[in-house]
Amino acid sequence: MDRAVVAAIAADAANEQKMDSKHCALQCREWIAYLDRTYMQCLWSAKFQDQLSLLSSGVIIVLNVIIIGANELKLQEMLVSLFVIIMSVLKAFQLKFEFEVCSSELHSCKAGLRAVKINVKELCNEAECTGDVKRSDFNLMKDRVSKAIAAVPNYISVEPRPEGAWPSFMSKKAKAEPVVAPGAGKDTEADVPSKREMQDEGAHLMMPPQVAEVAEDAQKSAADVVLEVKAQALAAKCEVEKVILADMLEFLKVATPQVRGTERFMGWIIGMTTTVELTLNAVIMAFENLPALAAFGGSVIAICASVNAVQKGLMLKLDLDVKRKTVQSAHTQMKELLLTAKQAMLKLETTGEVDSAVLDQMKKQFSKIIQSFSAYLPN
Repeated sequence: MDRAVVAAIAADAANEQKMDSKHCALQCREWIAYLDRTYMQCLWSAKFQDQLSLLSSGVIIVLNVIIIGANELKLQEMLVSLFVIIMSVLKAFQLKFEFEVCSSELHSCKAGLRAVKINVKELCNEAECTGDVKRSDFNLMKDRVSKAIAAVPNYISVEPRPEGAWPSFMSKKAKAEPVVAPGAGKDTEADVPSKREMQDEGAHLMMPPQVAEVAEDAQKSAADVVLEVKAQALAAKCEVEKVILADMLEFLKVATPQVRGTERFMGWIIGMTTTVELTLNAVIMAFENLPALAAFGGSVIAICASVNAVQKGLMLKLDLDVKRKTVQSAHTQMKELLLTAKQAMLKLETTGEVDSAVLDQMKKQFSKIIQSFSAYLPN
């Protein structure tokens, strides 16, 4: 078989595996916008569920302590009965609506949406900078976006889009169905050439030998073309890596101080509650053991014990000790990744290249941080 025919067949096979870069970039931007909208809905719903859970649990704890100390506080039976009814209603609401379960589910969805969004942005950057995207990578990303959207609970409603503005998503009712890209049912890269194009190509092949030689002389040598293509590919790869590192650095520079502030705030609350608890215990012991204060001990001891019980219940409910350790771990990992990203960016700017293994490891670590500590990261 002629070498030209073999080369043409190989080129056609390679083109079939490639994706139109403009179409891929447009689709990725649509996915990113939709993922952002869904993420914000999950974020607001998760915060609302957390607030309802904390408010209802706090009221139940306070009412429970008041009911237990009703005799010492000399409360009327009617008032105590009213507190019991309110506490029972709140507990029924908690069991019915499952605030904590819904909140945990939404935080998990947030982590998945954010991780998929990062991967979509990488594919979009690759399409815009290199113009070389495999169809298999695009189809794989389409499946990941579909799964992330399908994992969102049914009670999360995203604002409907105008007709025809989002061709990749049919409607919210079909949320659990796979996301279909425009032209997914048609091979847009393998359209049959028109008759006019075939005639032009035939006329080109039947050119006289003298004209063909002139055309060949006007072209560059094969070695120069290969070198130029390699240089362009290297420059495009460098540009993609620079965009990835820039996005990573931008997020880490904003998120790391906020995570550190959250850790300090939790530490301050833990310290204050511990101080108040120890102070109230000392007051209770003083009123019980000092004869001069014994006359006022009954009501004071009851109030101090009630306050202690309330704050102890809230601390057990919030579980701040465990959450603070989680935030400390997140802050440590983010600082290490930030330092590594700065070094990689410096090397990329000075030498024009960065180790692919290091970059892949950084992307994996960044994705792990996003998924593991989504509840403590900024929007």
